[in-house]
Amino acid sequence: MKPVFLLLLSAFTTILYAQNPKIKPGLVTKINITKVQMNQLTTDYKKLNAELKELKAEQAKIEMILQELQAYNKNLKAYTTKLKTWEQKIDSAGGDSQQKLLQATKQMEEIQMSFNLQYLQLQSQMQNENRSYTALSNIMKTKHDTVKNSISNVR
Repeated sequence: MKPVFLLLLSAFTTILYAQNPKIKPGLVTKINITKVQMNQLTTDYKKLNAELKELKAEQAKIEMILQELQAYNKNLKAYTTKLKTWEQKIDSAGGDSQQKLLQATKQMEEIQMSFNLQYLQLQSQMQNENRSYTALSNIMKTKHDTVKNSISNVR
């Protein structure tokens, strides 16, 4: 998606410089946009909006999964605490079941570590989605403002 936008932006910039070689970066100038170019910009803008909506939907799904994992992680920690308490009680009573309990505790801790890893991966994915969403939003706003200013300069 980023390469497509950069390609469109560079094409738009190239067209502007080709129309008027006196244009220099940083200067405010009048821009002539043909109907075809405006239609293309509008189409691109609509596509970007659609992709943005898709990203928002994906972000909502990921947030729901994250909440479920957080609740599961909380329950898992509570079970681990109960298991350790139970282990301490059995240790004080002694017996052959102590070895089984130790194995069960180790398994529970391994499961907890696995879920913690999944939770961290989901958080990382959420951060990446958020960065993508923010970047896309900023790019779209800049593009919209540029087109809006161009149109107002034409009038």
